[in-house]
Amino acid sequence: MSQFPFQELEDKELSAFTCSIQDESAKLHINKLKASHRNSLKEIAVLKGEKSKLDTVKKENVILKKNLDTLNLECLQHVRLIQKIERELAEHASRTQNFEIEIVRLKEENLSLTNTRYRLTMDLKNAEMQDCHLIKKLKDEIQRLKAQHSDDIRECQDLLHELSVAENQIKTDRLRQMLVHVGEKLEPSPMELCGQFIGPAVDGQVIVTLCKTLPEGQIVKLTSVNSKPTAFHLTEVEVYGV
Repeated sequence: MSQFPFQELEDKELSAFTCSIQDESAKLHINKLKASHRNSLKEIAVLKGEKSKLDTVKKENVILKKNLDTLNLECLQHVRLIQKIERELAEHASRTQNFEIEIVRLKEENLSLTNTRYRLTMDLKNAEMQDCHLIKKLKDEIQRLKAQHSDDIRECQDLLHELSVAENQIKTDRLRQMLVHVGEKLEPSPMELCGQFIGPAVDGQVIVTLCKTLPEGQIVKLTSVNSKPTAFHLTEVEVYGV
């Protein structure tokens, strides 16, 4: 049974019930109950509002919990992403350090190559200067040799000319047109002709003249019958008789 006997009644029913009661004390008690009932209704309305607010808060808490779970999941993903980024940063720092070491090595190598290039450039310039000096000397030597060659050519031409003249002279001076006479005396009796050599002779030639007859005498005379007087160039003369 309810604590308030008139809680389930409406205001009109309570008013009708109150009017039917003639006792003043009862009426007063009923009015108090009515006031208490109205207060209870207000409290119930307030409690219903609070319950509605509580339900709303519960729903919001559920939503917030879901959001918190989502946020925690995102935080976990962010933590994993941060750890991955930290590992990548560590690897990048290691690669950066290796790059710095490689850059230092390349700078040293570049400096060495620069020094080597400078040294080679200076060596090349010195070699070019030496080559220019040598080329100048060679040109001077070539000019001298050309002049000497020209002089040698002229000298050779002169020698060839002299040799040609000498050869012509030798050819002209070759033994030719020689008569061989045999007799007792050179003068005044005539000597008998033994033979002749037409020529011209060559170097080292052995000339054999056989008498066609058997002339007598102790003197052998060799006579040149050329139109131009020429000298004999005989190594030796041998005479054989019987």
